[in-house]
Amino acid sequence: MNTKKPGETDTMTRARPQKSRLVAICSVVALLLAGCTSSQPSIDQWRADWQALLDEIPPLEALVSAEADGLRVICDGALGDLRTAVVDMENAPSQHIEDAALNYLEFAETVFFECPIHRGDYSGFEAAYQEMHRLAAAVDALIAPEEP
Repeated sequence: MNTKKPGETDTMTRARPQKSRLVAICSVVALLLAGCTSSQPSIDQWRADWQALLDEIPPLEALVSAEADGLRVICDGALGDLRTAVVDMENAPSQHIEDAALNYLEFAETVFFECPIHRGDYSGFEAAYQEMHRLAAAVDALIAPEEP
């Protein structure tokens, strides 16, 4: 089958598949380079976002003293804040920080979804908040500013 276009030589016909391969390779390289350039925030910005998230968590006293109807409202508000924060926390400066932050978020989400947890080691808000503090401390240790 003749695949030559009018006015094309045999050399030009053979160059077409090579040009296609070159274009494909360049496309793959461009995609790989685009994937390597992420928009991760600086550690200072991420630290500020983390602190803002922790500041959104209702104090234990508010949960313990709330009436049943008010408790659900508090938990739903905290749950919404946590779910909104996931996007920022997933884009951490390192995989270790991201993993620790997501551990915190997953546990806190369970606490506020169940409002409170009624089974296991973290039954009740007091035990759950102790675990949340432990998980937050793990993140804080990873993002602590280095001493000069």
